[in-house]
Amino acid sequence: MYSEDEFLRLSSLRNFSYCRHLWALKDLEDYWSDNYYTTKGHLTHQKTDNPFIEDKRKDTLIVRSLHTSSKCLGLQGILDTVEFIKNNNGIALTKHPGKWIPHVVEYKESKTGHGTEDIIQTVAQVICLEETFKCTIDYCYIYYRKTNQKIKILITDDLRTQVQQLSDTMHDYYCQQHIEPAHYSKKCKGCTFFNICNPKWHHNVSQYISKQLTETNSTLL
Repeated sequence: MYSEDEFLRLSSLRNFSYCRHLWALKDLEDYWSDNYYTTKGHLTHQKTDNPFIEDKRKDTLIVRSLHTSSKCLGLQGILDTVEFIKNNNGIALTKHPGKWIPHVVEYKESKTGHGTEDIIQTVAQVICLEETFKCTIDYCYIYYRKTNQKIKILITDDLRTQVQQLSDTMHDYYCQQHIEPAHYSKKCKGCTFFNICNPKWHHNVSQYISKQLTETNSTLL
């Protein structure tokens, strides 16, 4: 269990899952950088990040910008959208009669994700919401605006374990102020921090220095 003083941002877990060097630049060194993708993402979130707005559609209650946290994960943040579906097996809500089952809906500007970072982030949100409402949630959704796809994610025990382990590791990195070196991969191409961390440049310079040292040592033998 983590105390509230130890809470980290819920959104940081996605960065940590995606690239630990990127996470360190944002959360440890306080860098920030925008490109086309993040700017579009901010605009998408403006539509959902309207505090305390509720929308009722038949047996569905839509709540936006819901604050939540988890002492188990040591995370806190704001959820894009939570859909409460009326169901006798659900939970009670103060201002709305009946019982309701909550489902997280995370909005993404991009196409359907190829990595697991979106799933990790959304499952972490579910765990936080479960702790907030003292309930169990079986699935959640990720909505990709660019392809107009709403993907259903089943909350498995393996996913829960993976999220907990990642969160614990992120807390360890934060306490130690550990910055993992940048490693170039295909996903670096669309990263907002590509020109800051220069993973290719670092790799090429390291190779060059290593080559020069090898050649120098060879001439001395």
